[in-house]
Amino acid sequence: MPSHLPPGAQVLPDADAVARAAADHLVAVCADAPGERIAVCLSGG
Repeated sequence: MPSHLPPGAQVLPDADAVARAAADHLVAVCADAPGERIAVCLSGG
């Protein structure tokens, strides 16, 4: 495990935790976006 992480960085235990954290962040970003429309591009690869 890294001894020093940038501010706000997290070490997540598994892929499911990464997916949940990403979804939570995306929801927050969309909620804060001005206007009624937002485009999101997802890539899993």
